[in-house]
Amino acid sequence: MKLSTFVMLAAGAAGLIGSTAALADQDLATQRIAYSDLNIATDAGVEHLYARLRKAAEQVCGTPGIKELKAYARASACSARALDAAVAQVNSPKLTARHQLGSAAARVAAL
Repeated sequence: MKLSTFVMLAAGAAGLIGSTAALADQDLATQRIAYSDLNIATDAGVEHLYARLRKAAEQVCGTPGIKELKAYARASACSARALDAAVAQVNSPKLTARHQLGSAAARVAAL
């Protein structure tokens, strides 16, 4: 099975990603992330792709300063949703496992 060579990361202008119908009504920021240069069957390839996806999610959702609490919370939620969607789009068990590990660590750190 040949995997796609790119992922399209999308985030709503308001920092919210919802249903397909809701997406049609919003202006979307998108970014294409290429990964044809990576072997995502390896741990190193997965780590590189995951780093690209996280960076892209932050770029499309924004990264306000921590002192801007509401904007920071919206951007963080937007980044998390965009990253969830991008990982699902790649449809790689190794990438999904890596994402679940990162999500679990973030929840523990928030405690």
